[in-house]
Amino acid sequence: MALIDYVLALCALLGTLLIPFCAMYHVLRRKRCAVRVTATRSKRS
Repeated sequence: MALIDYVLALCALLGTLLIPFCAMYHVLRRKRCAVRVTATRSKRS
């Protein structure tokens, strides 16, 4: 029983830490992609 509680607590902790990091990663990826697109557009003109 104690092992199950430990595993559930560990999963909950990892889940709460993982969600903000995934969100931040996607936001940074979108920003980097947007910067790349605007840079290539400015080079063409």
